[in-house]
Amino acid sequence: MTEKSNLQLSDIGDQEIWKVLVVDDDIDVHTVTKMVLNKFTFEDQPIEILTAYSAREAEKILEDNNNIAVGFIDVVMESDDAGLKLVEYIRHVLGNIEMQIILRTGQPGMVPEEMTIREYGINDYLNKAELSVARLTTSLVTALRAYRYITIAKHNQQEKNIAEAATKAKSKFLAHMSHEIRTPVNAVVGLTDMLLRTELNSIQRDYADTIKSSGKLLVNILNDILDFSKIEAGKLPLENIVFDLAAIIREVSVLFKPQVAAAKLQLNISMENNVPQFIVGDPTRLQQILINLISNAIKFTKWGSINVRLLNKGIEGSRIAIEGVVEDTGIGISEENLPKLFKSYSQAEASTSRKYGGTGLGLEIVKNLCELMEGTITVTSELGVGTTFRFNIHFGICDDMSDQEKLKSGNVAITSRQLSILLVEDNPINRIVTLDILERLGHEVGIAENGLEAIGEFRQKSYDLVFMDCEMPILDGYEATRIIRSLDSGKDVPIIALTANMLDSDHEECVKCGMSDFVSKPLEAPGIDKILTKWIKN
Repeated sequence: MTEKSNLQLSDIGDQEIWKVLVVDDDIDVHTVTKMVLNKFTFEDQPIEILTAYSAREAEKILEDNNNIAVGFIDVVMESDDAGLKLVEYIRHVLGNIEMQIILRTGQPGMVPEEMTIREYGINDYLNKAELSVARLTTSLVTALRAYRYITIAKHNQQEKNIAEAATKAKSKFLAHMSHEIRTPVNAVVGLTDMLLRTELNSIQRDYADTIKSSGKLLVNILNDILDFSKIEAGKLPLENIVFDLAAIIREVSVLFKPQVAAAKLQLNISMENNVPQFIVGDPTRLQQILINLISNAIKFTKWGSINVRLLNKGIEGSRIAIEGVVEDTGIGISEENLPKLFKSYSQAEASTSRKYGGTGLGLEIVKNLCELMEGTITVTSELGVGTTFRFNIHFGICDDMSDQEKLKSGNVAITSRQLSILLVEDNPINRIVTLDILERLGHEVGIAENGLEAIGEFRQKSYDLVFMDCEMPILDGYEATRIIRSLDSGKDVPIIALTANMLDSDHEECVKCGMSDFVSKPLEAPGIDKILTKWIKN
């Protein structure tokens, strides 16, 4: 007798046989059961019959075998309820819910079927007096099938738990990595910015520009890694705001100026006259696409130029299709290697990462970003001549003149009056950088080095706004915010998180504890000014 199914035994473990436990004090029952099931197979696997002549003997077998699929258990053995006590031992002491228990009794009056099934954890009930070969084997097939599905479900749940634990561990690692990298980078970028405002000769200024540019590019690499994790989880959000496309181009050009000069290359970025200056979409993601493509071009171009053009490919209603072209005179890519470019951790040749560096994530992130923004990206190349990437993305058209005027004015409305701001930051270098930015913007700043000091400062003085670091000794920013919010004077004051963590879970924690908003490190004056404009009204 054979039972077959598409789900194989290998799906639930490495066992080669199905173990069936027969517990009965009647030797004839054991003999007949073995005879009937002698050649029985299920899922093309035989069964192994384990025999016990008492409940106590069965307990020892169960302790040594945690993968018994089915148990045929008599009720009346060394005591009138020995079988029922054994069922309770299996379910409650061993915690075994997978094993299918079939109660067999020759005295059904002592253990009525309905009551026994309802009150005990059994799966089937057989009256020995009415038991036939067909009934026995059918009951066994049903039990094995149920055991298989339960075990598969348990195995899948274990795999899911392992995967979820791995995801949490990865998120924790990424958050820690983000914090550990962004904190010193904030100091590098901020102090370099301060250095650039001092008396420097041309060579020193070039060095300082390169340091600042390299720090920002390091942050972009970190963002790529974090974004890749979000893309994998399907949780990468997109903004839909009015932005200045020309400003994006200027920022990208300035960012790469030191790197291009050091490589003795030319970087030309242009925008067709018929491309609107103000459009609606996600400026950060567009900038990320351009940075990744230009970084890639610089990496593989030894001489010549990199030309970037933004073209108007047509307007339909309130939407505009913009094509970006990034063309270099680099080493080129063979036709057979082109399909590999947009795969993560993949480069055209195995030696590429050793020779040219890179994470191997940039181009796949670009592809995913283009698709998220309802666009596409293609590549053409010729060995020894160069490579051209073309991406097409749809944006909204900004017809609101007030939005355009706000962007043109640079959002400087709040500088018309001095604000009283509490800066809570434990890192001394980051305190210097942030304090310099706030004082340059014309504000009065109080200082606290941890959450406990922040609460003391807040109780002594009224502040217009608080910049709160999240990770601090003694009392962190989250708990300090909760306490400030519990004060009458702290219910409405804007509390802005200064965070070196960029994961959604960190931002959710900021909101949960009562913070109003957050800014990510490294900090720069435009970003600080923007957040102040958002939260402080004259």
